[in-house]
Amino acid sequence: MNDIEALDAARHHLELTIHDLWVRYIGVGGHQNAHTLQSSLAGRVALSDFDHDNIVLALNEALHDLGGHRLRYRHT
Repeated sequence: MNDIEALDAARHHLELTIHDLWVRYIGVGGHQNAHTLQSSLAGRVALSDFDHDNIVLALNEALHDLGGHRLRYRHT
């Protein structure tokens, strides 16, 4: 599983819609629109390290609340 597939798998595990994830992503400093986020998770648009790590941060915060396994950042 590549890193983009892992992000989308975590989103599904958390039962987050694209919009739910987008709101969380914007809340941690992301700046892409929801359509670009969806395209990125579908593998149609490349994610910058900045955007990838902000998506990971948003997902990790939700995973932390559930006690789930945390995703890895590209850059720490």
